[in-house]
Amino acid sequence: MDNKRFVKVNSKIGLIFIGGTQYSITHIMWEEPKYSEITSHDLGYDILDLCKREILEYLDGRLKKFSVPIDPTGTSFQESVWQELLKIPYGTTISYKDLANRISNPRAMQAVGSANGKNPISIIIPCHRVIAVNGNLSGYAGGVDKKERLLRMEGSLI
Repeated sequence: MDNKRFVKVNSKIGLIFIGGTQYSITHIMWEEPKYSEITSHDLGYDILDLCKREILEYLDGRLKKFSVPIDPTGTSFQESVWQELLKIPYGTTISYKDLANRISNPRAMQAVGSANGKNPISIIIPCHRVIAVNGNLSGYAGGVDKKERLLRMEGSLI
């Protein structure tokens, strides 16, 4: 079994922590991982360096689709929500209601919101593209200010 490693990225929207194995990205987080969650810090695998480059290119507006392999881990319901999030195009938003409908579970808006909030690979799995039905940005693990900046950068908020 591979050891999980993390790298810290200083970006124009704040610190980002990227975690993964030598084969895939497992985490992109806004808060530093707990010591017990990491094997080593800033001693990365090549894939972490690739992800760091792609994140910085994305934040500079030069990348719209990520190529780095990801491996999020959650319940089957969470994973179905995260797979649907990957289908939301760059520069667009959908509501939690739309997301619940897309997974064929229209009454699961609260559960969809919870799964969205537990997304372990922020930015690449674009949970920031999900907003309230009334257009409000609502919650985001990195803070609503970061969600707003990401959506403005993508052109979905003016």
